[in-house]
Amino acid sequence: MDLSEFMSLLKKYRKHLTFQQFSTLKGQAKAGDIDAAFKGLKKLLHRRAASC
Repeated sequence: MDLSEFMSLLKKYRKHLTFQQFSTLKGQAKAGDIDAAFKGLKKLLHRRAASC
């Protein structure tokens, strides 16, 4: 996955994240750690789904 793919995916789930979570994941991806940002996004979405 490259930066543009991840950013479009992140924007898709923006409404499900807090501003701080969104900013952190965006910063990780722009710094070049896209794999960690994707893992973090999956983790946050899984936590949100489990709490509902």
